[in-house]
Amino acid sequence: MMKKILFFIMLLAIPASAYSWQQVSVEKYLDEEGLSGDVRSVMLDEGFRQAISLEIDRLVPGKLTTERSYALMNHLKGRVEDLVQGYRRTVWHEDDTFMGLDMEVDIDAQLLRKILQESGVYYTSDTPWHYSLSTKGISPDEFADLQRFQLITGVAADSQAPTELTIAYTPESGWVGEIEHEQKSMSVSGSKLEDVWFDLWKYFFSRPDIVAIFVEEITLDTTGWATIDSVMSFDAALRDWDEEVEQSEIVTVFTDIPSLMVTWNISTLNREFLINRLDYFFDSREISYNIR
Repeated sequence: MMKKILFFIMLLAIPASAYSWQQVSVEKYLDEEGLSGDVRSVMLDEGFRQAISLEIDRLVPGKLTTERSYALMNHLKGRVEDLVQGYRRTVWHEDDTFMGLDMEVDIDAQLLRKILQESGVYYTSDTPWHYSLSTKGISPDEFADLQRFQLITGVAADSQAPTELTIAYTPESGWVGEIEHEQKSMSVSGSKLEDVWFDLWKYFFSRPDIVAIFVEEITLDTTGWATIDSVMSFDAALRDWDEEVEQSEIVTVFTDIPSLMVTWNISTLNREFLINRLDYFFDSREISYNIR
């Protein structure tokens, strides 16, 4: 019995990888006056942004439009230093008219996923969330900003929607917003419309009842594992299936039979995609599995 408990703890102690390397290429053509001496810094920054964009494409379950991706990247400008953990294999190419850069960039995938979840992007990549909007004291330019924030978050104004959001501005109080859904609400105030907007939706998309709308909890029972290494390898693979798996963890391991029996709890945004991935993975392996 002790061996089974120690074996179980050893498996759970293996941390999930929080980082992801992205290969990027940046090119610049020199004009008649050439580029400034800081061109390498500019190209590095462009490479970092390109890597973040590629990682977003990898993490987000659906496909973002070009317009939404552009708006999102502008929104993330202030988070580049937080998201980029390093870079390697840097190769510069240059002559009198051209400069190129190839490198691999290490992105904090865990932090990026959290940002995408809190902003709503992660959950609304395929279908917008409908909400009713009421504003007061907002200028035409600020309303244009609001439309850009809507695009990023992935929400669509609908006067009949059960989710209600109000935003008002006064010189005395600044921006004040409130979001309400099914008799639960939260208010936020601040000096910037952007901060108030995203704080409201961060609260909304962090609510367990809202997350449960998008994320399905399933149990995966498996049998037929021959070795500990094979179990560990599959557990690591699950954590890399970013499009199909939101979160996974081993919950039980039985070792007192000819082959190992292992059960995982898995959170997924797309049950069908996950089943297809499992079918493909186990197709050439002598592992039986059941989802419940």
